[in-house]
Amino acid sequence: MEDYDVEDVDDVPEKVSVQLEAMAKATVEMVDRELNDFLPLKLEESSSTDEREEYDELSVRFCDFMEAGGCKESFKALEDCMDDTQRILKCRKHLTLLKKCMDAHFCYYQPILKIAKTAEVNMLKDIHAFVLKQEEEELAASNQADEG
Repeated sequence: MEDYDVEDVDDVPEKVSVQLEAMAKATVEMVDRELNDFLPLKLEESSSTDEREEYDELSVRFCDFMEAGGCKESFKALEDCMDDTQRILKCRKHLTLLKKCMDAHFCYYQPILKIAKTAEVNMLKDIHAFVLKQEEEELAASNQADEG
């Protein structure tokens, strides 16, 4: 399987890009469900049927939770970096600092860390399955070429 520079996603072949995008979307949907379970709407909050408004409401609840703990500064630094760059890969330093802070305040952030770990495990399983499938396809094509 070819190696790709993760800094420049535009250079990834379309087939790989489509698969990675589908995996990322599935992971985001799982995280959204888990966050909604952990941070449900309060009775007095209006529940919207508009998907964008629901996402915005969840984002507000998530940000409020993150800022209420001991890692407010680290979280805000990551948010600022994301606002500036629009790419999580450019904010690795901030993400690492936030993770260390959350680990140091494990009792408070444990539910979020658990959701993140589940997402990571699921994404790694999906990537592993994809890589195996790609390798099998490449091997089959190579064997077919050798026979022909």
